[in-house]
Amino acid sequence: MPTDRRIVLFDLFGVIARHQHPGAQGKMAARCHTPTDAFTTAYWDYRPPYDAGRQSAPEYWTAVLRQLSRPADADTIEELRLTDIDSWSRVDERMVAYVQSLRDVAEVALLSNIPADHADAFLAAQPWLHQLDHVAFSGKIKAAKPDPAAFQHCVTPCGQPRPTSSSSTTARRTSAPRRPSA
Repeated sequence: MPTDRRIVLFDLFGVIARHQHPGAQGKMAARCHTPTDAFTTAYWDYRPPYDAGRQSAPEYWTAVLRQLSRPADADTIEELRLTDIDSWSRVDERMVAYVQSLRDVAEVALLSNIPADHADAFLAAQPWLHQLDHVAFSGKIKAAKPDPAAFQHCVTPCGQPRPTSSSSTTARRTSAPRRPSA
């Protein structure tokens, strides 16, 4: 159903939600008895398929732990998974209020690269997400930015025709991975 209303598409992390909690990588590295820099490399190197829903949490964490030459037992995997989810759980309440205020004048959508299990936790903890016009988490839609399919997943439900290009400033800006710059 086409709409004459404007569409505002937000990313989640670094916009509405805060970046990963400082010290989280160090905490997870300590749990693995490995240096933080080695943990961080493995964490991000194996992240894209997990974010895109092509890998489960146990598959992701097993790959990370194997890269670190650490045992991949179920208890360690679950502890890392829960610590990781918690490390990405903080939101900027001012931005939440702003996003909600836009619903009176625009279709409000959200597109974020986030694993399915993280998305489930975020949806449970943040009821305001259910009030948006469209929410797309990469792990749920099986496509992560910058894949055009991820953007298409938001555009079509909001009633807009298929875009001919994704070269807008917004598309480029939101396509950056969550990995923090050094």
